Amino acid sequence: MNLKMAGTLSIIQLTFTMLLTLLSLRFSGDKNVPIIPVIEGEGLRKPDSFLERSFVFIMSMILAVLLVSPTAALLLRSILSITTSNSTGELANWRLTLENYRGLFINERHSLFFVPPISALRNSILYAVVSMTTALIIGTMISVSSSKNEQSNKYLSFLVMLPLGTSAVTLGLGYLSAFSLVPNSIRWFPVLIPMAHALIALPFVIRIIQPVIDSIPKNLHEAAMTLGVPERQLWKYVDLPLIKKSLATAAIYAFAISLGEFGATSFLIRPEYPTLPIAIFRYLNLPGGENYGKAMAMAAILLVICGGGFFMIEHLQIKMKGKNNRSNNVRAEKY
Repeated sequence: MNLKMAGTLSIIQLTFTMLLTLLSLRFSGDKNVPIIPVIEGEGLRKPDSFLERSFVFIMSMILAVLLVSPTAALLLRSILSITTSNSTGELANWRLTLENYRGLFINERHSLFFVPPISALRNSILYAVVSMTTALIIGTMISVSSSKNEQSNKYLSFLVMLPLGTSAVTLGLGYLSAFSLVPNSIRWFPVLIPMAHALIALPFVIRIIQPVIDSIPKNLHEAAMTLGVPERQLWKYVDLPLIKKSLATAAIYAFAISLGEFGATSFLIRPEYPTLPIAIFRYLNLPGGENYGKAMAMAAILLVICGGGFFMIEHLQIKMKGKNNRSNNVRAEKY
């Protein structure tokens, strides 16, 4: 709790982040990569030569080692019970069991601050939904404003990129320093958690939505107005159908970032309203292999929820592609 030293280090970090952000904006300028819709399967082909097949195989193995193996190890450890010898500390026995998951619902220490995983999951989802909605609304407004006003785009890009380079711990420390001066402020600290999560997710949301909005041709609005669409409803009938996939992608990113955020949350959380990452950290701080197994079980629950969210988004996007292909085929047959 040496807040003076923590504040000094935060200012140093923020200074470097501001300098790097200014350099990035200066070199990139107003250049944006246009996001052009493509036909499903366009540009895809099977590897032909031996070199291409070798490259695909090597990259698949590297991804499997870096991404699949940690996930599999986490899931396996959550259902694995390991006992060690007291004298040598070596592995004595292991077996597959669900005791780690059952232990999450048992308050063995009769602690007043015991929170079952369902409550931690409920808190995490509630924070994630609020932060996702906030980040989407603010991110969409900033993206639309930036596409219409190039002068404000420079300043907004600078401000929005700051949370991306600044650690979440610094952000949480800032919230703690700013709002702890208010009397009885600790009571409503949990209200600040989704705001902090939304601020962390905002750069990702804008970087996903803004290129799509910038790639919409201006003559498309003019053509829609010629066909009778009022100017105030262009967003509803022209822009929104074109960016809805990007909105869905940005939403799941913001949801996942909020669900797994720990740094800023650790400063603002109250013991009776923990999130899943906070609950995992609590179990890791307790001694004994049983608590370690419970931490792995809680982490597996968090992993399954995040993976399920991405799977749902992919499933919805595949459905959307199928509907678009069928509608395009019907139109082609009519013509």
